[in-house]
Amino acid sequence: MKSHTILLVDDDDLALRVLERAFSGAGYNTLTASCADQALDVLNSQPVSLVLTDNRMPGMKGVELLGETSRRWPECARILTTAFVDLESTISAINEGSVHRFVSKPWDVEALIQAAHEVLEQQAGRQNQSATLEALRAEQQALYHHAPDGYISFTSDEVITRTNETLLKWTGFSSPEVIGKLHLDELIVTGNRGDYGDFLNRLVEDGRASLEAELVARGGNKTPVQVIARAAFRTPGERVLYHATIRDISHEKQLLAQLIQAQKVESVGRLVGGIAHDFNNLITGILGFSGLSLRQLGPDNPVARNLAEIEKAAQGAAKLVSQLLAYSRRQIGKPVPTDLNQLIRENAGFLTRTLTETVKVNVQLSDEQTTVKADPGQIHQVLLNLCVNARDAMNGTGTLTIETGRARFDEEFIRTHLGSKAGDYAYFSITDTGSGMDEFTKQRIFEPFFTTKEVGKGTGLGLSMVYGIVKSHDGYITVESEPGRGATFRVYLPLCREAVQVAAPQAATTKGGRETILVVEDEPIVLLVAQQVLSDYGYTLLAAANGRDALATFRNRPGEISLVITDMWMPEMTGTDLLCELRRTNPDVRVLLTSGYSVSPDLKKAITEGFPFLQKPYRGDELAKMVREILDSDPVKQPAENQLVEV
Repeated sequence: MKSHTILLVDDDDLALRVLERAFSGAGYNTLTASCADQALDVLNSQPVSLVLTDNRMPGMKGVELLGETSRRWPECARILTTAFVDLESTISAINEGSVHRFVSKPWDVEALIQAAHEVLEQQAGRQNQSATLEALRAEQQALYHHAPDGYISFTSDEVITRTNETLLKWTGFSSPEVIGKLHLDELIVTGNRGDYGDFLNRLVEDGRASLEAELVARGGNKTPVQVIARAAFRTPGERVLYHATIRDISHEKQLLAQLIQAQKVESVGRLVGGIAHDFNNLITGILGFSGLSLRQLGPDNPVARNLAEIEKAAQGAAKLVSQLLAYSRRQIGKPVPTDLNQLIRENAGFLTRTLTETVKVNVQLSDEQTTVKADPGQIHQVLLNLCVNARDAMNGTGTLTIETGRARFDEEFIRTHLGSKAGDYAYFSITDTGSGMDEFTKQRIFEPFFTTKEVGKGTGLGLSMVYGIVKSHDGYITVESEPGRGATFRVYLPLCREAVQVAAPQAATTKGGRETILVVEDEPIVLLVAQQVLSDYGYTLLAAANGRDALATFRNRPGEISLVITDMWMPEMTGTDLLCELRRTNPDVRVLLTSGYSVSPDLKKAITEGFPFLQKPYRGDELAKMVREILDSDPVKQPAENQLVEV
C-alpha cells in the first residue's frame, strides 16, 4: 500500500499528540500544525495526501483552511473535525467540495483512521477519474484539431469563435488572426453572393444548411469545399452559436472533371465512329476503282497521273478517317508482344529526320524489360504524333527527351486518376522545352479538332488519335505542363511477359487464283469494287447484299465456295450471325471479316479465334493479297460444341 502523508492541524496540543501517535501507528507519515497559517506553510513546502483539521482555531477556521486547500491543492483529501457544529456552513462546504468528510467531536481514533482511509481511497478514485477525463479531453482535442475536415464555430453575426488546426493549416492563418477577428464570409466565398445568403437563411430558419463554396487562404488561393453547418442551442429555441464542417472536395471536383471529360470524349467518339463507317465505304470505292483503272491503263497513259492524284487524295481521306477511328477506339489493331525500347531505338533515326535540325533529341532507355502487347504501327503513330506536337510547341527549337521505364499503379494512383487500372506498366514519355499549357488547354487537349495552332497548320486530330489508341490498348496517358515550363506526355501500357516475335518476310507480288469467292456487302460501291478487283485476279465471284442471301447461296453450293468475304454490319443478319451459321454448315469454312466501323466484343472474339480481318477502307491490292494468304492457309479450327455460339 502506498504510504500517505497526513497533515494534522489542531490548536489543542494533547489532541494533536494523540492523533499523531494513532496515525503513525496505522502506517501513515504524519505532519503537524497548530494553526492554519502553519498548515499552509507545510502545504507549500511538501506534498500532502490528506489534511485533517479541527474547525475552531485561532485566526483562520478549519473550514476556511480546507477551502484554501481545495483551491490550491485540489488533489489533497480533506477532513474537518469539530465539537461545535455550524450546520449551514458545514453543508455548504461539503456541497462545494472543499470538505470531503465531516467528523464531530469527541471522535473515536479508530473511526477517524477508518474515515481517513476511506477518504483517501475516494480521492484516489476521483483523481483516476479526473485523469481519465483529462485524457479523453486531450484525445477529443487531438481528434478535433487534426481531423481530415476543417471545423469552425461562429456567432449569429458570423464572427468566428473557434477553429481547428486543420482549417488553420489550409488557410495559412494563425488562431489569433482568426478567432474574434474574421467573419465567416471572409474565409468562405461563393461565385454568387445570393447562394451564400440563401445558405445563412436556411441555417437560421432550419438549424441546418450546406453549401458548396471556396475556402480563401492567405494570399488569395482558393480551395473548393463543402460547408455543412448546424445551429447549437443554449436553451430550447435560443440559437446562440453555429458549428460548421469544412470538407475539401478538390479530389471529388477533379474526378468529376475527369468523368465529364471522359463522357465528352466517349460521346464524340461514337459520333465520329458512325460518320467514319459511311466515309470508309465511300473511300473504299474510290481507292478500289482508281487502283483498278491505274492497273488497266498503265503508267504511260496521260489519264494515269490524274487517277494517281485521286488515289492519293483518297488515301489522305482514309488516313483522316483512321485518325477518327483511333480516337473513337473503333479501329482494329494487331497487338503482338512489342519491346518499347526496341521500337523507339528503331524509330530514333526516323524521328530525328522528321524533326528540324534545331531540335535536339535525347533518348533515355530503361535497363528494365519494357515489353507490352500492342500494335507496333499504332504505337509508332502515337510516338510520332507526340514528337511532332512537342516540336511544334517549341517552335522548332529546343530539346525533346524520349524516356522509357516501368511503373506500378497502386490504389492511391487509381483513386486520383479516373479510368486507370491497378497493375504493372511500361511507359514512354515525351518531354519538350516548349511554351507549356494552361489548365484550360490541358482539359481539352485530347478533344478532336481542338488545336492551339494557327488555321491551316493542324487538324486537331493528332492528340485525340493518341488518346484513342492508348485507351484501345488498355493503357493510360498523363499530361504534366505549366505555362512557360514545357510539357511531358507519358503513355503507360500494360506489361507483357510474352517474348517478342521476329516478323516473317513478305512476298513481293500478289498472286491470283481460280477459286470461287462469295462477297457479302450491303454497300453497292464496295461490293462492286470487291467483285471487279478479285475478278481481275482470276477468281470467280458470287455476290450477296445481306447475310440471309449469302447463307442461302453458301448452302446451295456445298463444297464450291472457297472463301466468304463479309462485312460485319448489315441489315437482317450481321456478319457475326452469318459467321456462326456458316460454321454450323461447314466447320472448315474460310471467312474474311471486313468493317469500316466497330470494334465490338463479337468481332474481337472472332479475331482472337484466328479469323482474319481487313479494315475499311482498303486498296484493291491489299484485298487481293489477304485473299491469297487466307486461301493458302489452313482454315480456322471449329471450337467445341458448347462454345459454338455467336462469336
